[in-house]
Amino acid sequence: MSSLSFDVKTYVVSQNAGPQGDPSLRATMNLELDGSATHVQANAILRFYVDGTPLQQNVAQDVVNRPVFYASYPYCQYAGVIDLLRNEKPVKFFFDQESGTAYVGTYSEKVGEGE
Repeated sequence: MSSLSFDVKTYVVSQNAGPQGDPSLRATMNLELDGSATHVQANAILRFYVDGTPLQQNVAQDVVNRPVFYASYPYCQYAGVIDLLRNEKPVKFFFDQESGTAYVGTYSEKVGEGE
């Protein structure tokens, strides 16, 4: 199966400033992921770029025997992603190994539950 999903356990947000590094990178989110069903712990680095900037490809890498997923978004999606992380549960990170598609979303939430 090429599609992976993980529970998001914690997150760290950074707003980038200054001329150092990539000037088109505005913010990053580091998600600590729990793949209890597969006994895999992982991280996802979400990168938010200035709107209109060509996005880097989403990729998965092995870093010291731990999967790390890199996903790129336009900065206009930053508010929606941080809102999900702050206000919804459960939140999952999904990654398709064949297409490189990655996203953050809810999973099995009851309709009308209200937050």
